[in-house]
Amino acid sequence: MNIKLIRLSSGEDIIGDLSYQDPNDPDAITIENPCLVYIAQGTPGKGAQIGMTRWMPYADNKVFSIKKTFIVTDCDPVDDLRQQYDSVFGSGLIVPKKGLTLVDK
Repeated sequence: MNIKLIRLSSGEDIIGDLSYQDPNDPDAITIENPCLVYIAQGTPGKGAQIGMTRWMPYADNKVFSIKKTFIVTDCDPVDDLRQQYDSVFGSGLIVPKKGLTLVDK
């Protein structure tokens, strides 16, 4: 899986399994299982939370073609966001953060 976070010219941030080449359209990319990433108001005093919901939730397909002219940038998502996405669309495994040490007693 090539999980990327992309920003569209509409301002939407989308996470999904990205292929940089659409086999049917050289001017487009394909993205599988895209989700819209949004910031939601958290509990008062605790700041905002990041959430995600299916992008185009009423569409029947799971793979979408997006014209490259609508993509502002793409990047690797932070670990927490990637793990949240993987828990739904990937292996479901949550990888522990780096630096975790197990001690044998």
